Amino acid sequence: MQYKALIFDLDGTAIDTKQNASPSKRLLETIAHANDKVILACATGRSFGNAQRVLLEMGITHPCIIFGGSQILNPQTGEVLWKKEIAAKQVNKIVSLCKEYPCDFYFTDDMEPTHYHEVATRIKPESIVYVKDIKIQYVPIMLKKLEQVSGVVAHVTNSWVEGCKDLHITHVDATKKNALQQWLKLLNLKKENVIAVGDSGNDIPLFESAGLKVAMGNSTEDLKSKADFVTKNVENDGLAYVIEKYILQESD
Repeated sequence: MQYKALIFDLDGTAIDTKQNASPSKRLLETIAHANDKVILACATGRSFGNAQRVLLEMGITHPCIIFGGSQILNPQTGEVLWKKEIAAKQVNKIVSLCKEYPCDFYFTDDMEPTHYHEVATRIKPESIVYVKDIKIQYVPIMLKKLEQVSGVVAHVTNSWVEGCKDLHITHVDATKKNALQQWLKLLNLKKENVIAVGDSGNDIPLFESAGLKVAMGNSTEDLKSKADFVTKNVENDGLAYVIEKYILQESD
């Protein structure tokens, strides 16, 4: 089948999970060869500020999904094309429940963290609340407490700090699934025309709105069980392999 678009996660998929990781030379070359054949875009839990450098390195120009599905924006200009926010009242409830445990908070446009003992009342809606660097033993407790907050969903993701996890908390409708459906409308594409590539639990919703579902070799077992194909791991350029297999070889 001739696919028209490929959308992929960043951390653990396009790049290693290290904080300042960059795409490999092979991936950059593969993307350059595929850019005039299909639409290439990312769907990431990162903020635009944290994703922009990587997107520029890869030469991505089509609309991308950021904040775990809370926004779609133009990666060249930063213009927001679609968004779904958490009300300020809900944001404050999230903060109140989570700040009992050592962690850092980042809100939509933050580039620096707010420590849990310093966080103040929020007065505006947020696209996302990042609760970062949570010791693993506190994660189940936080998730249970967050069930008290209506209309939001929390995804557990890998932390850049060893022995910790992060939570990405968004509006319940701000998932990669719903954002991808909006993305398809923006680009006049059908689900079956799209390849989705990811590596973790927050990519399961992405799979639900894609035609071909590809899990990285380093993916969680849950994601692998839902994939049509499991590629190589991120260290062995699994994303580049997918582009070569399903786009470059198909177009030859």
